[in-house]
Amino acid sequence: MGRKSFASINVQITCDRRLYINNVLARFAGSTNDSFIFNASALRRRMIELNAMRRCHLLGDSGYPIEPWMITPFAREERPEEDTPESRFNKVHCSDRNCVERCIGLLKEVFRAINDERVLHYDAVKACRIVVAIVVVHNLRVLARIPLFQNVRGDLCNQNYHDEDENEDENRNANEDGNDNDEVLNLLARGRAARQRIVDELEAARGRRHRH
Repeated sequence: MGRKSFASINVQITCDRRLYINNVLARFAGSTNDSFIFNASALRRRMIELNAMRRCHLLGDSGYPIEPWMITPFAREERPEEDTPESRFNKVHCSDRNCVERCIGLLKEVFRAINDERVLHYDAVKACRIVVAIVVVHNLRVLARIPLFQNVRGDLCNQNYHDEDENEDENRNANEDGNDNDEVLNLLARGRAARQRIVDELEAARGRRHRH
């Protein structure tokens, strides 16, 4: 059962700006916490490997703990005032992360079987396989440059997208037992340092544009 008291699957998806899906994980119940799914995924292990060789990041919402390879926005308790480096970072982060919301909305629009108004009448294993098959077909469309629907609004497309405050609460609850763990604290510190470096780079680029 999912968060809304009906059977569902919590699908982890990452995509690029073309809306090409480069990772999908569809095997967890809808009630499973996003950060738990990511921690159990091969994607996280791969990001750790890549990050050891060069800087690379995923953009995640507040449902994920910040790590060197998972950059999240500044949370509500540290939410900066308007027109500060941190608030500008949050806006850029939201704009870039919007592509995955549009991608999920597009999947639901094109493949009506996974639309919120429909139900897959299959067992969980087959339903997960159908989701993966849909992703494969979607990627073939992207590679073949078959026109995608352009009227899917990023702020409305993913109607199952969790509220940001709800995500922060879920993340806090999922990780509060590990707050005394030195490894967890170290990852959080390194993640915040990586985010701050991006903030500084964005501000430096902004300063150069203003000088010209």
